[in-house]
Amino acid sequence: MQITDKSLSNIYACGDVAANTTPNPNSRSAAAQAMVVADNVILAMDGHKPTNVYKPQWLEALIKLTLGLVSILFNA
Repeated sequence: MQITDKSLSNIYACGDVAANTTPNPNSRSAAAQAMVVADNVILAMDGHKPTNVYKPQWLEALIKLTLGLVSILFNA
């Protein structure tokens, strides 16, 4: 989730503003992306090359809608 411009090597993005292959971007996928970004920032601060790559998981694409008190609809 790092910017590909070599002059901006310390810039990272996650969530809706990041170009990725998440089918339905949502808070679940943004949180998973943020974990990857955080690990890469720590690696960069320690002088290492960021190596962690975000890989979308099928669960992150689910959207759960509640329909009243007892009905639930899942969309994938």
